[in-house]
This record gives sequence, structure tokens and C-alpha cells, in this order.
Amino acid sequence: TLFESRFNATKARMQQLQETKVADSESGAAAVAARLAAMRCAHEEKVERQRQQSEERLNQVMSCAMRRQDEKLDAIRSEVRAREERSAAQRQKHREDRRAKQERVRQDRTSRVSQNDALLQAQLREEEQHRAK
Repeated sequence: TLFESRFNATKARMQQLQETKVADSESGAAAVAARLAAMRCAHEEKVERQRQQSEERLNQVMSCAMRRQDEKLDAIRSEVRAREERSAAQRQKHREDRRAKQERVRQDRTSRVSQNDALLQAQLREEEQHRAK
């Protein structure tokens, strides 16, 4: 009958609309899922970039700190070396001064001994001359 055919046609159209709605819903869900996956991926990439940037900044800070530390150590080593050189120079000067003093004392003794010898020789000559008279 006409009613049945219209009913069946309407029923078929309703079913087709329902299937389209389900398909649209599924494709919408798939689109949402795809968007969520893309957002998640973008977020993970952003987090990874930030981690790498943080790591690079940390490396820069660490290398700068290491350079400063090396510079401080070099300055300390330089100061220690300068002190050691001054100390060695002072010891050398002290040794030279001591040797010079010892040499002066030796020369003074030698001079006194020579003077004493000359005096003794003169006294002996005087005594011999005195005896000879």
C-alpha cells in the first residue's frame, strides 16, 4: 500500500540519516582524537625542546663556572709560583750574603795574621839587631 511504501521510505530515510549521523559522529570523534594526538605530539615536542634548551643553558652555565674556576686556580698557581720564586731569591741572597761575610771574615783574619807576622818579623829583626850590638 501507499502508506506502507511511504512508511518504509521514511523508515529507510531515517535509518540512512541515523547511519550518517553515526558516521559523522565517528568521523567527528576520529577528528577529535586526531586533534588530541596532534596536540599531544606538539606538547611532547615542546617539552623536549624546552628540556634541550634547559640542558644547553645548564651546560653553558657549567662551562662558564668551570672557566671561572680554572681562572681562579691559574691565579692561585701564579701567586704560589711568584711566592716560591721570591722565597728562592731570598734564600739565594741570604746564602750569598753569608758567603760574602765569611769571605770578609777570612780576609780579615788573613790580613791580621799577615800583620801579626810582619810585626813578629820586625820584632825579631829588632831583637837580632839589638843582640848584634
